Amino acid sequence: MTRHLTIAAALAVLLSLSTGLEAAAPTKTKPSTTGWQAGVARVVITPEKYMWMSGYGSRSKPADGKVHDLWAKAVAIKDPTGKTAVFVSTDLITVPIKMVEAVMTEITRQHGLGRSEVMFTCSHTHCGPALDEMLSHMLDMKDPDWKQVRGYQKTLNAKLVTLISAALKDFKPAAVSSGNGHCQFASNRRSPKGIGPYDHDVPVLRIASSDGRILRAVI
Repeated sequence: MTRHLTIAAALAVLLSLSTGLEAAAPTKTKPSTTGWQAGVARVVITPEKYMWMSGYGSRSKPADGKVHDLWAKAVAIKDPTGKTAVFVSTDLITVPIKMVEAVMTEITRQHGLGRSEVMFTCSHTHCGPALDEMLSHMLDMKDPDWKQVRGYQKTLNAKLVTLISAALKDFKPAAVSSGNGHCQFASNRRSPKGIGPYDHDVPVLRIASSDGRILRAVI
């Protein structure tokens, strides 16, 4: 059966959580094209200078090399009713609350979007920069190191504002569909014998050009 997605339905697909119960059969919707728009953008967020990385307390010095860049990416979608939502992914260890608050202050001022309309996520990379408020207490950083971290945080905040704005300015007609698959090997690492909660569902939101030929984003 074909279902017409709305922003609320799309968010429900992404935020639905299992509590360890047997998963339902895989599902998918046919692409909905009437009135949908989507915009995408991305930006490199690799620090310009080597700095301390987050993720391991045993680190004793800043990074001394780079294999590839770190990215932040944004997808903005607007449903047929005009409701807009933005999904932001970052190659960071976590999503600091103060970072979100700073970015959203500007996004609300510039674009009128509220906190509930923008979702921030991270890849939880352990090869990314230390951030101003999250997990950095475990690192043996001195005052100059902290100054560098806080300077990077301000630069990152500004880049995320520009990123979201770019996605919102990139709106084009889109075909939006959703599906829900399964990943049966997932388990709770803190309760490896299956006692803790786990989620085998893999919700996916697919965004393509209105004719379905060019894939713009998979969330």
